[in-house]
Amino acid sequence: MKRTKNHILASACGILILILSLPLLIYVPPIQKWAVGVASEKASEAMDMKVSVEGVSLCFPLDLCLEGVVVQEKNDIKSDTIAAVKRAVLDVELLPLLRTEVKVNTLEVLGVRLNTKDLVAAAKVKGEIARLALEGGSPIADVSLNEQRMRVQDILLGGANLDIIVCDSVPEDTTQSTPVQWLLDIRKAKVYDSQLQLHMKKDSMAVATMVKDLTAETIALDLGKGRYEVRQVTLNK
Repeated sequence: MKRTKNHILASACGILILILSLPLLIYVPPIQKWAVGVASEKASEAMDMKVSVEGVSLCFPLDLCLEGVVVQEKNDIKSDTIAAVKRAVLDVELLPLLRTEVKVNTLEVLGVRLNTKDLVAAAKVKGEIARLALEGGSPIADVSLNEQRMRVQDILLGGANLDIIVCDSVPEDTTQSTPVQWLLDIRKAKVYDSQLQLHMKKDSMAVATMVKDLTAETIALDLGKGRYEVRQVTLNK
């Protein structure tokens, strides 16, 4: 009887050690290579673009870190880069995903180079972003895919230099698609140390501004009804 108890205890300890050591496997080179391949493949399928990831690792405590992420259009002749990210840190709860819900506890993107080209008919965005992050209590973002609702606590955008080109005319979209009914609630959005240029595609006139510190609070966006509300905006310098 005593020997049986010892075997059960040893087996339980072995399983516990195995579970606790699983996150450490990401530091093993063959596991890292496999993870990079899976991440690139799944992202490419989800975005219908060519996505490559240079490296995958774990950050303290168990956040997923992606290094050297590049998003390109699927083009046999020429691969145009839409976005390049130096480093991204992400922590998403796994169980809510089974209920088509996304609960994000950590999200930080560093060193972004962006060029939307012709992906959006109304405008083109080109430039760089030093840091884009979500902050606040856990979860910092709560998304319900079924209800098309997203709640975000604090969004921080810093060190951005963006050039927005507004097209003079937008071609009529004749494709049939499901109406977008997303509701977005954002507690606070902060932009700091950033520059923005806005101009028409065929016009030499441009509007440029430098934002040292801008904060918008209690933002509600109803994409279905086209209603956008902001309770308070504070602008310094």
